[in-house]
Amino acid sequence: MTSIRSGLNARGWNGSAFAGKIKERKAALTRPISQPNTRARQEDIAAATSTGARYHATGGAHITSDDMFKSIEVGKRNAEAAQLEKEKKSRLEKMELEEECHGILYQLAEDDKDPNGKQLKRLLKWQEKKSTRVAEDLLVWNAICAEHEAYGTIDEIISALPSVKRWMQADEERLIWLRTAEEDMADTALGRKQAHEKRNLLMAARNMTADEQAEVLAAFSEANASQVIAEENA
Repeated sequence: MTSIRSGLNARGWNGSAFAGKIKERKAALTRPISQPNTRARQEDIAAATSTGARYHATGGAHITSDDMFKSIEVGKRNAEAAQLEKEKKSRLEKMELEEECHGILYQLAEDDKDPNGKQLKRLLKWQEKKSTRVAEDLLVWNAICAEHEAYGTIDEIISALPSVKRWMQADEERLIWLRTAEEDMADTALGRKQAHEKRNLLMAARNMTADEQAEVLAAFSEANASQVIAEENA
């Protein structure tokens, strides 16, 4: 390419115009392969959206490995956790608003006044009612208090009015479990199918003759013997 540009330049042409710019390619960043039978491996498989990504995540393992089955359940847990995190954000915001409105009510009682426009907007939002104009908002607020018989002391009024659904410790523990708990094969589709088949076998055994039960027991013994041999040769 250099000789061509030089020849063009010698003949009065701008050979440099034909020079191409080579962009330096950045080395692709790849995540290290996670260890088998770990939550990290199952998270990687669940997040994989292509055959190549799945191959990398599994380290080339067979698609019927335990991690593959567990990754399906991990994906379901992550989806539930994402929904629960949205619910957490919403509940915490409503709890904060409720605390603010309690303060407004105590202040109004102390000042012996009706709520102003700004206060009414917050009170109606707390009770999930739409705010319009001050005069109408006051009527709506009074109607809410009448509907729930919210009269007397501020504590009695607060107790009578509907409270928001709170974010509880059990909710937080559920969210942590969804995000961090190790998956068990019993919780996978394969595990549930195996458990179903075992229950069916027990139900069938109750209706077997003695000879049929002996045949099943013999099959169990043969399977156990094969498993022992396989473990010894492993």
